[in-house]
Amino acid sequence: MKYSELYSQGFIKKLNEINDVPGIDENQSVPSDYIDVEDMLKKLGFTALKQDLQTSCSDAKDNVITIDATENKDRQRLIMAHELGHVFYRKRNAKRNDPFDGYSSKQCSSEVFANAFATQLLMPKLLVKGHVTQVIDDLGIDTNKISADEYDRIVSKTAKIMIVSKQAMDYRISKLKIFVPMGE
Repeated sequence: MKYSELYSQGFIKKLNEINDVPGIDENQSVPSDYIDVEDMLKKLGFTALKQDLQTSCSDAKDNVITIDATENKDRQRLIMAHELGHVFYRKRNAKRNDPFDGYSSKQCSSEVFANAFATQLLMPKLLVKGHVTQVIDDLGIDTNKISADEYDRIVSKTAKIMIVSKQAMDYRISKLKIFVPMGE
């Protein structure tokens, strides 16, 4: 699958305009079953710096995205994509602290944008749908009637493949409306 199949040409163009580097080739194949956000950052002229921060802080400054090395891999990937979202939103010196306490409404708006950006970057619709379909086939699930337990297994397995949290995948699948309750 190519980047151009996962993201719009306009989105890729805007990503590539962030820095004066060749950037992402829209005709290049995505190298794995998941979005390699660190590889994308490199192509966009960023360095991902993992440090033992012992806080829920991250930072995007001077083309360096600093994240807490003590976070799990799912969280690190989400944070890298989130910080790129701040840069994309033209917040070059974005800082993130948990929770939203003390944030102005403008900062909260930036946080919401960065979260949505990260979700869509790491879990593009076509890739999620493809993996969900494959997981359903692998598990031998009848798509006409999916139980809550089967749904949970689908979400868990798809999240593992895409290296995101189960909670993030559940949210993304819900937003994409991949499953519609009977009678709707």
